[in-house]
Amino acid sequence: MKKSLEDYTRVMRGRYAQHTGKPARQKLLDEYCQTSGLERKYANKVLRGQRRRGPSGAPRGAGSRYTRSDLQVLKSLWLAAGQPCGKRLAGDMLKLWLRSWQKHHRAVSKAQRERLEGISAAQIDRELAPYRIAGRKRRIASSALATLQREVAVRCEPWAETTPGALEIDTVALCGGSLSGAIVWALDATDIHSGWTEVRAVWNRGAHATRKRLSEIQAALPFAITKLDFDNGTEFLNAHFITHFKAQEPKIELSRSRPYRKNDNAHIEQKNYTHVRLLLGDDRFEHYELVEPLNEALREWSLWNNLYGAQRRLLRKERQPDGKVKRYHEKKASTPCARLLAREELSQEQRQKLQAMLSSHDPIAMRASIEAKLRALYSQRAQLQAQQDDDMEAAPRAPHSQACPHGGWRACVTFAQSPQAPSTHCTPARHPPCGVPRENKPCQPLQEPPKPSPSRCPPS
Repeated sequence: MKKSLEDYTRVMRGRYAQHTGKPARQKLLDEYCQTSGLERKYANKVLRGQRRRGPSGAPRGAGSRYTRSDLQVLKSLWLAAGQPCGKRLAGDMLKLWLRSWQKHHRAVSKAQRERLEGISAAQIDRELAPYRIAGRKRRIASSALATLQREVAVRCEPWAETTPGALEIDTVALCGGSLSGAIVWALDATDIHSGWTEVRAVWNRGAHATRKRLSEIQAALPFAITKLDFDNGTEFLNAHFITHFKAQEPKIELSRSRPYRKNDNAHIEQKNYTHVRLLLGDDRFEHYELVEPLNEALREWSLWNNLYGAQRRLLRKERQPDGKVKRYHEKKASTPCARLLAREELSQEQRQKLQAMLSSHDPIAMRASIEAKLRALYSQRAQLQAQQDDDMEAAPRAPHSQACPHGGWRACVTFAQSPQAPSTHCTPARHPPCGVPRENKPCQPLQEPPKPSPSRCPPS
């Protein structure tokens, strides 16, 4: 206790002053350090009286020279001025507002006016601190996240790419309007120069799963990745992801956008709509069994868009005198595949690979295959949802339980320890009716509720 330490220090100071021999003082100092936990050098100064170790009493320093009436006038003037900070209010602004304040309220004496006009900016902030409204505090990133942010440079200038390989990547939540629980995410990547876009499904967008799906996208691209640009999400800003792609040869340049600036990733944000939302809408996918069927549909959907979906790239934008922005696009729309084939620098191996893709696929047949895979996907999704609803309704419930699907006592929460073996745990609580604290252990079905012990449990 603080008071006990102060009393103990007072006694030890007296004992320390009585002993003048070095061995005796060393023993007292050892005892004091062991009891108080203070560092030896600092404890020595405390026992000699060079550091205060006791109640402070009256506040130190000079008192305020401003009266209660001065502070009332300052507060009223500050509220009328819109609660500016001390650096803005001090000086000319305060004189102007004080002159107007006297017209609408009351006159102040010459001495009071001189005190108010001479108050410093720091003193204004100190005196008005109790009356300030606590605004939203800025969220400070953790030290680990800040270290990762320093490893990836911020890019906010427009792209000026003349060769393929610079990719913007992002994730889209297939959550149906609610991010609660485990869901499937869509990871999409688009090339700035050609517009080639690939989309894959990721379970819970973990660091390992995101890196694995992006490596799959990297293998499916007909060109090598030279740059990766992403937002500040932790699925990308993690040591696993950054270390993997920084260690590749040839080097891949990593960059990130500014926080809360969505336009820095304008290319991929557009593809989030045209390649994800237009296909899947706002439906919710919350079953791990849907990841692979969804991936099969997204692979074919991505290839269909890259081979047969024509695009018009934005060339430049100009702001007109009337304030409107005029956009200049390519006159002729081209598919990403055709845009790559038109490059003279394309290697013979890459050219043969793209031509083989075109010759081995048919757009109408691919579209029909995509529709069939989507119908099978939504049918499987409906079956899984119906099975989940039936399990919830058929599960026996004991008295005092709150919708526990396993017949336990409290509502259960599903924690996906691994996608293959999700486990259900009960929320930490006291197990009624015995009152014994319960850990996060698997919820066991209870066929019959235990009989309450009259000696321990009060009637509910």
